[in-house]
Amino acid sequence: MELEALVRELRPEHTILLFGAGSSLPSNAPTPKAIIDHLSARFVIPSAGFNLAEFTELVEHRSKDRRRMIVEVRTLFKNLKPTAGLLNLPLYDWKSIYTTNYDDLIEQAYRKKTKPLGVFTSNFDFGNTTRNAETRLYKIHGTIDKDPAFGDHSRMILTESDYNVAFDFREHMFGALQSDLAESDLVIIGSSLSDDDIKPLISKALQLNAKAMIGGRISLLMYQRDEARADLYRGQGIKVIFGGIDDFFVQMAKRSPGPLFDYQPLDSILENYPRLVPTVTDVKHQIETAVADVSRMFAGWPANFADIDRGLTFERSVATGIGEQIGMGANVCMTLVGASGVGKTTAARQVLVKLSKQGVGCWEHRLDLTLDAAEWVSLAKELARVGRRGALFVDDAHGHIREINELVDGLVRAGVTSLTIILASSRNHWKPRIKSPNIYKHGNLFVLSKGRRAGD
Repeated sequence: MELEALVRELRPEHTILLFGAGSSLPSNAPTPKAIIDHLSARFVIPSAGFNLAEFTELVEHRSKDRRRMIVEVRTLFKNLKPTAGLLNLPLYDWKSIYTTNYDDLIEQAYRKKTKPLGVFTSNFDFGNTTRNAETRLYKIHGTIDKDPAFGDHSRMILTESDYNVAFDFREHMFGALQSDLAESDLVIIGSSLSDDDIKPLISKALQLNAKAMIGGRISLLMYQRDEARADLYRGQGIKVIFGGIDDFFVQMAKRSPGPLFDYQPLDSILENYPRLVPTVTDVKHQIETAVADVSRMFAGWPANFADIDRGLTFERSVATGIGEQIGMGANVCMTLVGASGVGKTTAARQVLVKLSKQGVGCWEHRLDLTLDAAEWVSLAKELARVGRRGALFVDDAHGHIREINELVDGLVRAGVTSLTIILASSRNHWKPRIKSPNIYKHGNLFVLSKGRRAGD
């Protein structure tokens, strides 16, 4: 409710967004730990006890080769593509955008929507960057493709030494932020209130807001809940809300007026439906950008799409059966039930990976967000109109049974089978739920257990 209230009060043209590291994680950007582990392996330097700034300082000092260090960091950002809520960012006329991230995900999102974006990475850009862009992006810590090690004026702020010289190369950016703060709202979006980068940013924002004389409201949207630290900031007049970037854009998509312009993507029909974009994991995106992680499977977690695509799982026969039924195109619903821990989620994801490879649009609904049945029915009709197919996987389906009933009934009423709904649930939770008769009348039921072949 707090996030809904924040979004309801925002006017994008009078709102500044400041993105911390957490905003890029849903697009599979590397975490600071992942960068540290990669550099530790490449330079054979123990990393225990160091944060990112300390460890990169150590690597540069010992190797005497900043250029090689930057090259190694760049390899971790090589195949990144924006997904989910970040894709909706260009749909609104923000006053300005600031980020501490090195990646170019925001730039990609704007290019994808063919919307101009002025990008500033250091003081030198203020005389060179186009003035025609409606929205400006200020990259406070530099950008992945520029560093003095390669003859650039702009610097990636990685090491402790970089932080010491950062202000000299960013003074115009902070001047722009101070000017923007006049009678405007600032929303800082990050992962945790304990992040090393967030605390100095909040302090700087408070300082600049005070200098702006007619400063606006400052709000923090943090993914990890930390009520104790939140109380400290609330005592300074800052609103603290817990949620992620996708939650933010789910609420933005509900606003009236909604997005600024219609967009007809070439590669993803889902992007025509801004209300759905932040609520799903895009299977194709995960196959192309996610990193396989076998350790998670050994810890009891389901395989992710990258694990499956790289052949790190054994195929369940039930996945083959579901795929064959979907291929026939007659039913709108496939239901997979079984006891907890038998591999239902992995089996369903195996189906999606195969379908995605065949050109089918495949998505997995995020469990923590509402399933918008009416929008999915609209998307299914559009899929049918353009002669395409899609598949939506809803895990722990018993938790969304009302919306699922509405969705399946809507698809049956519309007479479309272009979108197949794949449901997975534990039997003890699924059986007592009140389900639409169409789930069985226009669907197939599959049972998965450890002691016998799926479907037996």
